[in-house]
Amino acid sequence: MLFLKLHRFAKRFLVAQFLYRFASAFSKIFISIFLWRMEQSLKLLALFFIYQAIGVLFSYPVCGWFARKTSPLLSFRFGVGLYAGSYGLLLYFQQQALSIYVLIALLMGIAESFWSVGTHVVTMNRVAHTLRDRFSHIENLLNSLSGMIAPFIAGLLIVQFSGFFGYFIVFACSVCLFIASIISSFWIPNEWKGTRSYLREVIRHRSKAWYFLLTATFFWGAVDGLMKSFLLTMAIYFIVHSESWVGTFTFLMSSTTVFASFYYAKKIVPENRRFYYLLAAWFLLIVTVLLTIEPTFSVLISFVIILGLVSPALEIPMQTVMYDVIEHECDQEDKWLDFIVIREVPLGLGRVGGLILFIWANQWIEKNHFLFITLIAVSLCYLLNVVFIRTDKRKFPLQ
Repeated sequence: MLFLKLHRFAKRFLVAQFLYRFASAFSKIFISIFLWRMEQSLKLLALFFIYQAIGVLFSYPVCGWFARKTSPLLSFRFGVGLYAGSYGLLLYFQQQALSIYVLIALLMGIAESFWSVGTHVVTMNRVAHTLRDRFSHIENLLNSLSGMIAPFIAGLLIVQFSGFFGYFIVFACSVCLFIASIISSFWIPNEWKGTRSYLREVIRHRSKAWYFLLTATFFWGAVDGLMKSFLLTMAIYFIVHSESWVGTFTFLMSSTTVFASFYYAKKIVPENRRFYYLLAAWFLLIVTVLLTIEPTFSVLISFVIILGLVSPALEIPMQTVMYDVIEHECDQEDKWLDFIVIREVPLGLGRVGGLILFIWANQWIEKNHFLFITLIAVSLCYLLNVVFIRTDKRKFPLQ
């Protein structure tokens, strides 16, 4: 019913996004295990995602310029195409992929930049403020469905074959789905009038709400970059030692997220976003501490279920507050793109900083224990970040 209430443009864009999300979910969590199996090094994993974050950070201004001169929808297509190309490189080099892992990581980072610019600007430009919460809930739901089905199928495929052949089948499926996402986007109306850059003006922009958003984005980049890059996947893998079980636990987590998304879609409104975020962060911290103390199969089940239940309450407030702050800080729509570009700077710095800190700390603690200790630190940062997820009440009430 939520989907039916959206206008045609939003529905078509969500279809293209779903195909992209499905393609990404099919392979993304298994890249970490793929690299780990070739060279058992947490440092290598962190370096891979550092280079990816650097690719995002330094390409974002170029992506903003590209989207302005062409269109955000073309930026979306180009980003998805670069993702297909990066997985194509993995398929071409196969076990020799370690020799070009820096190139692949940078390419994925650039791909994320183009995709992110396109997605955010299209959402702000074409989805009305009154529909944005609903749109975000549906997008989160589709993302959860992708995360539920795709890794489960991929995990089953991988264990059916010896060596790395199963991984290459999974990567090939992702390439096909990325291409399908690009093709589906041609049914989306491409309405965009090029605008001039206000980047210098936005850099000098000062307000409490904007400062809080940038600070929250920095910490979000640090913790979310670790959690979603490899930390969660490897924590599960260290306990179950099977790609199939990793896919199964991801299925379990995402399925609970799907059910939770229906609840949050009805309950989360601008006035209570921070309350739900705070509640979710506390639950995540508690269950992470339990998993660190007792990293067993049964505790892992509880962990992934609770993580699935609280994930939408963490992600949706962060995303919708970002849109609302930018919309209200702008005195004209032409500046939205520049605000989004600037917002990505602390996000990228947070990712790089968090991963560098991870590499530094990893020298002093045994790898398995360190992974779970880092999970606690990440959960604690999610909790502390609630301080910065706010807006200026004098302008508009979001809390």
